[in-house]
Amino acid sequence: MRRRRSTTQLKELPSPEVVQARMAEIQAVIDASGYEPSCILSGDETAMTFGLPPKNQYVPTSAERAATPAGDEKARFTSFIFGSAEGLCPSFNIVKCSSKDPYNLSRIGVLHNLHRASFTRERGWEMRMWEKMLMLPSPRRGESVSVRCVRPYLLHARDKHVITCQNKAWMDAAGMVMLCEVLIGPLFQDRGGALMVWDNCGSHKVAAVREVYDAWNIRCMELPERMTGHLQVMDLVVNGPLKAAIRRSRTRELYDFFQAWKISRLKALAENKPLPPFKPPKAKLVDGLNALFLSCS
Repeated sequence: MRRRRSTTQLKELPSPEVVQARMAEIQAVIDASGYEPSCILSGDETAMTFGLPPKNQYVPTSAERAATPAGDEKARFTSFIFGSAEGLCPSFNIVKCSSKDPYNLSRIGVLHNLHRASFTRERGWEMRMWEKMLMLPSPRRGESVSVRCVRPYLLHARDKHVITCQNKAWMDAAGMVMLCEVLIGPLFQDRGGALMVWDNCGSHKVAAVREVYDAWNIRCMELPERMTGHLQVMDLVVNGPLKAAIRRSRTRELYDFFQAWKISRLKALAENKPLPPFKPPKAKLVDGLNALFLSCS
């Protein structure tokens, strides 16, 4: 036995027979379709919380505990991370916005602000607009309705990373369609398509989503339910290091601030002036995104 940090809740798992049957079905599709390893994709959407404090801290032996600056658990964006035997593919990232119309986000300014200040044309980023009519489930009516979905997005011309927005920074059905049309589909169009293996998220199973992926020749198959933590390659191998890299980036920022604050404090003591307060800078969305892109390169 060894001590491990608890990171998930205990779930009732399906029987080994159910799991093995589903995995055999996925393998049969791979064999029958002749997919190359580079076209067999594992994909997973995950929250990137860029405002978390460091997990550990070096303190004197006399200290009873470590204390870190306040973190912001709500400072996050969602990333869809996918890859194959060739490595990671470009990421699809969703930042939070605020719009009365959850489908038409054409007037949202958050991406325009990012484009002007940080993810500029000079750095390879292009501002684009995605639009499509979709039949999506209506939570109020309990049936599918036709809606016009419009979302701005930033695309890096060389690396192909995408930044878009959604009211809660979640991956919804419209986002899944957009993901295929602006990223996955074009990436594998010249290869004759691909197989995407992912979890049982509800937005993966929407009929409009399936239609678009089929049109781009991207076949989608779900892993057995409640088995993401055991079988999902992205969740097991990639997401953890990416999140750790973002946390390290934030830790380095706090370290740099502490060094500057220490010098200013010593200077204030020498000059008999009021000591500067210890107020580290808040975590920035731009820094979290850049840390992710750097880690994926």
